[in-house]
Amino acid sequence: MHYRYQRAYSGPVEAVIFDWTGTLVDYGARAPVNACIRLFQQQGIELADDEIRAAAPLMFGNSLAPRHHAPYCDDISLAAILNSPRVRENWQRQTGSPATEDDLVRLYQALAPLLIDAMAERTQLIPGALPTLHYLESRGIGVGCNCNYGRDMAADLFGRAAEQGCTPDSIVCVSDVHAGSPWPQMTLKNLLQLDVKHLAACIRVDDSVVGIEEGLNAGVWTVAVALTGSAVGLDMPAWSALKNDRRAGLREQAYSQLNRSGAHYVIDSVADLPQVIEDIEARLEDGERP
Repeated sequence: MHYRYQRAYSGPVEAVIFDWTGTLVDYGARAPVNACIRLFQQQGIELADDEIRAAAPLMFGNSLAPRHHAPYCDDISLAAILNSPRVRENWQRQTGSPATEDDLVRLYQALAPLLIDAMAERTQLIPGALPTLHYLESRGIGVGCNCNYGRDMAADLFGRAAEQGCTPDSIVCVSDVHAGSPWPQMTLKNLLQLDVKHLAACIRVDDSVVGIEEGLNAGVWTVAVALTGSAVGLDMPAWSALKNDRRAGLREQAYSQLNRSGAHYVIDSVADLPQVIEDIEARLEDGERP
């Protein structure tokens, strides 16, 4: 007879790795979108939110946007925006010729200061973030953060978050690793810095599909945030101004999109994370793994 023995971790959660924009700060994940809108307005082109968000996951691994063009931001692929039919047509009408590689480099260089300004406007912690961080601290659970901006660019964000009481134990920026999401390098580097011993005891929280893919690739539990990030894309005043039926419809769409990403859990916001942690710990005790 043949036997196979498997070992399963059954202890408590050891670490949670958060995204920043749309997860802990910047309700609606507006900063990169606002920066892009301003950038293309300077070129005489008006962009819609969905044209920008459609390009968000394409920064790395996209042959149209080599990494050397923008080592400081993993949230936006200007190449994908430029290659969308409407923008391509408007660019040619404004400039008299198709966009070139030189144009792409110039746009990325112009985007950097706009992103810094946009981030400075959107550093407020999302409601429920601080109580959740306090819960993690009280449980002795390590807190890491992945940042899709270069460290120099994000320094002001980290400082303003700290002033509000958000002081992660570890922060890894896209400039600290070879490749950003969906590759698992930022999450794994955070876990190394947190001295985590069991991947099955770790959770990755993000508002985007590509961030959830990163967590899955790292082999950890994944929790998608539906209402405060890019899946809905509205800041708090805009969201609050909607009628209940419209909010319900957007919530349903966001949950559907993020469930398709393969996330183990989808929640409204980080305020709901403590209940998820308790459920994960019950599943770990039963021998489940992510």
